[in-house]
Amino acid sequence: CAKTPEGGKPLRRAKQKVFVIGFDGMDPTLTRQYMDEGKLPHLKKLSEEGVFSKLETTQPSESPVAWSSFATGVNPGKHNIFAFLVRDFDTYLPDLGMVKREPPEFLWGMIPTKRPKAISTRGGTSFWVHAGNAGIKSVVLTVPVTFPPEEVHHGELLSGLPLPDIRGTVGTFY
Repeated sequence: CAKTPEGGKPLRRAKQKVFVIGFDGMDPTLTRQYMDEGKLPHLKKLSEEGVFSKLETTQPSESPVAWSSFATGVNPGKHNIFAFLVRDFDTYLPDLGMVKREPPEFLWGMIPTKRPKAISTRGGTSFWVHAGNAGIKSVVLTVPVTFPPEEVHHGELLSGLPLPDIRGTVGTFY
């Protein structure tokens, strides 16, 4: 018997399995053309056994905005991701629009006392979290705007963009 996570239902078997592959920036018209010309035989076979569909995008049509809407089912006004970059009102320098950064702290400017931290600004609840709470198992691999990783009952998540670097930052802009 599966263990019931707090706030979720016990694991259950779904009647059907769903496998979603998302290609960021792919042109569906050219992809269909290349599949019909035999240049993408494996993708064509997948499309014949399942579904190949053109999705509409968001406004603005930027990757973090569209992926956040895909994951949560809500518009940018509700998930709070509007672009790759936002302007820091204090310095006017660009900063990532997907995370808020907390800088590291040092004792005497040399000894680290607090690690840097990246905090997601994405609102809304992703469909895999809803599925997990309903007892449906899911595996999510490198979907953009999933860092830091969410707790997914009956599931696993490997975060995608914006992953921090070894210093715990998400990059320096020049």
